[in-house]
Amino acid sequence: MIHLGRYTAIGPTTCLVILLLRIVQPNAVSAQGITPATDGTGTTVTPNGQSFDIESGSLSVDGSNLFHSFQTFQLASENTANFLTNPSVQRIFARVSGGNTAFINGKLKISGSQADLFLLNPAGIIFGPDATLNLPASLTATTANHIEFNHGRFNATGIHSYGTLIGNPTAFAFGPSGTIHNQGDLTLLPGQSLTLLAGTVIKTGTLTADNIQIQEISEGQIIQVSQAGSLLSLELSGEAFQDNSVNGSLTMLPNLLTSGRAEHAGQIITNTDGQILLTDSSLPTALPGHALNPTNLFAHHPSESSSLSANLGDSSPHGDIYNREAPSHQSTTTGKPGENHRAPSQSRIATHHFHRTVLNTANASAALADVEDQRTQDFSNYFGRDLQAEQLTLPEIQHLLTQIHGETGHQSVVVYIKTPKLAIDIAQQTSTKLELLIFKSVGEPINLEISNVSQEELFTTVEQFRRALIASARTGSKRYLPSAQKLYQWLIQPIEDELGSEQIDTILFSMDSGLRSLPIAALHDGQQFLIEKYSLGMVPSLGLMRSNYQPLGKAQVLAMGASLFQELQPLPAVPAELENIEQLWPSRGFLNETFTRKNLIDQQQQTPAQIIHLATHAEFNAGNADQSYIQLWDEQLHLSDIHTLGWDQPTVDLLVLSACRTALGDVNAEMGFAGLAVAAGVNSALASLWTVSDVGTLALMNEFYHQLQQTSIKSEALRASQLAMLKADIRIESGQLLSEASRSVVPLPAELSQLEHIDFSHPYYWSGFTMIGSPW
Repeated sequence: MIHLGRYTAIGPTTCLVILLLRIVQPNAVSAQGITPATDGTGTTVTPNGQSFDIESGSLSVDGSNLFHSFQTFQLASENTANFLTNPSVQRIFARVSGGNTAFINGKLKISGSQADLFLLNPAGIIFGPDATLNLPASLTATTANHIEFNHGRFNATGIHSYGTLIGNPTAFAFGPSGTIHNQGDLTLLPGQSLTLLAGTVIKTGTLTADNIQIQEISEGQIIQVSQAGSLLSLELSGEAFQDNSVNGSLTMLPNLLTSGRAEHAGQIITNTDGQILLTDSSLPTALPGHALNPTNLFAHHPSESSSLSANLGDSSPHGDIYNREAPSHQSTTTGKPGENHRAPSQSRIATHHFHRTVLNTANASAALADVEDQRTQDFSNYFGRDLQAEQLTLPEIQHLLTQIHGETGHQSVVVYIKTPKLAIDIAQQTSTKLELLIFKSVGEPINLEISNVSQEELFTTVEQFRRALIASARTGSKRYLPSAQKLYQWLIQPIEDELGSEQIDTILFSMDSGLRSLPIAALHDGQQFLIEKYSLGMVPSLGLMRSNYQPLGKAQVLAMGASLFQELQPLPAVPAELENIEQLWPSRGFLNETFTRKNLIDQQQQTPAQIIHLATHAEFNAGNADQSYIQLWDEQLHLSDIHTLGWDQPTVDLLVLSACRTALGDVNAEMGFAGLAVAAGVNSALASLWTVSDVGTLALMNEFYHQLQQTSIKSEALRASQLAMLKADIRIESGQLLSEASRSVVPLPAELSQLEHIDFSHPYYWSGFTMIGSPW
């Protein structure tokens, strides 16, 4: 049972509150469409024919609640809003934070789970006459200001720590609240509930469900006055209604709202004398001479003949301008055109200047000690224990790189990347520039300061890159390339300029906060991906890395996993994954009920293995290390406890997690990911930044274990596997996973045998896999 709470904020009784729900315009769907909010929630919206596929978002720590945030939500009658989920999601919470009414005149759909859907928009929600539902469970639509949970709340706006918002909501809190109007036929499956919670609920359509709850949340004594023939409504207090100054105002409102004579008019208020005023909208004011006069007109229904007009001044966009038209329709402009300044669509990214400093031994040692101490402290704080880092000097680093070259034949370089700090931190002697600190086996270290790259610009580009890369997998598009190339220019191009003619083939990155969840393998120089040039690795710091090299050609493998879970999504490819490892390597395999903490410890103590492979769910979540975990058969192994398994006595050379996920964009989650090898006490760890499909994981893991037998270092085996996927050497055919690179054939379980359309060459399938710790 949901508890309905109410928080009120009552203003003076003489205040006239005017709510624009909608001006009825026959032949009029909003031109805005569905757009995700840029507030860190991570929602992506991908047009797919007549559907908008809604993905990503943010999960609670237990994976049961999925949160989405939209700037606008306007759905035409021929369109479907399809929320894509996984089976573990039980509830979807979708808010509209842009300040405009949500207009839903198409179909709401959920795919992949049996989740309940919660829609939140204080500005109001309209279900148009063609609105329909294709939902597996219940629907709650509300104009509340926020939704309460036991350990936090989901506000209508702002940035959240979604991880703590677990379980069912406990209350809906209302301030000045909007209206819900249903004009459509909203029907749910038998046994489900349909709930409408708002300041005003108007029902001109039909509602069909076993349990229907409608609750109007008022703010004291409110009298509603509506103009005949429209849904433009005034809400007045009892005293305000007695004021004759409001007489005649109703007939004036439509003209005032649509005349376009007020600059930046987007909201209606009244003075105490009843005078109606138009106030500024939320749109930014342009520079003098470039005025913008929005009229906030929405075409609420497609039509054969209708007009949409707005007064526009000069515009100076920093990209292409698109005129998107519906088929067989025309759009024309009238009036005197303003100026339009457009940058060439094929223009290259402007080169950012950088300052190059050659460091002598003393300066290099000081710079090295500074960055190493800071990162050791950061990871010690995260794991809640004092991590013992080796204090490396410049000669020791160069000796290590030279020694590795002699043992493996691979020439490596170490790159520390320090992100720009905010200007407010200048007093703390931190740099507002992007810094790259480069150590090679010979020669003096180089420090590069990249100017004109702010922290906000860098982090925004990283987030755009990750979102575009993940969202484009479904369509196979390459819309991730602009941000991939921009990041390459900032982070990689200056490094390559320093490598010169040296035969560097391996780059080991120590990333700063905000970059540890960057899929760096997919950065692009305009011609090829970074992984096509180098083997790559990521380490918290050199001092925290176990650098002793051990060949793995004849290593023993302890392989454990689970294909079935009580609450999490099944992994049907896991049995094939473990069986394939047993065929390739000297190994012991344990599945499902035998995948326990005790057996994991016992097996490693009895016969120590150099490689431990865990085919199961793993989550790197927001919060401390005890919020992240590896799922065993009967319990969660928390990241804060993994060091108690004794994998450093003797040292395990490689830990593989084949189905993990990181809360992208969260600083603590990425520390858990980047610190996996340190936490486990192993030399290296292979894990993925996001959950790749079960068959996609099987494809990479099968190739990786083949390549690991043929290469001298682990990061090169990963690179060869990623290249095999990139070059389309791996595919599904006739119910089998085929690899031309390793000449291998893996029979697929029945659940996966029909998935022949998957394009493994897309970087979504391979770039999230990262070698953490020693790349050698």
